[in-house]
Amino acid sequence: LSAFNLGLNLSYQGFTVGGSYGQWSDYLQASSVTNDDADYFDVGAGFESGPFGVSVTYFDSSLGSNDLNNVSVGADYQLAEGLVPYVEVNFFEFDTTGTASDNDGTVVLVGGQLGF
Repeated sequence: LSAFNLGLNLSYQGFTVGGSYGQWSDYLQASSVTNDDADYFDVGAGFESGPFGVSVTYFDSSLGSNDLNNVSVGADYQLAEGLVPYVEVNFFEFDTTGTASDNDGTVVLVGGQLGF
């Protein structure tokens, strides 16, 4: 196995932009499995103002002939100290060759963070 990951975030006056890149090499050594390399990257941006925050992130990953793309958009609002409800919408697409089917969809997450 050979792997690495690099990332960087920069923030200024409530704005944050960042991203990362990673790669795995030679990690499948079974005789029945093709030894493919995998790589991935993400980029995102967010903004916070007072109790309100929003963000958008793009993620791309590939393993051999399999590709995954995901766009995530989220928002949160601090109602009180330690109480932060949030909503996040993810749009994904998975493409492959061979017998498996391509897949895409939308996932909506609604939740809250409780800290004390």
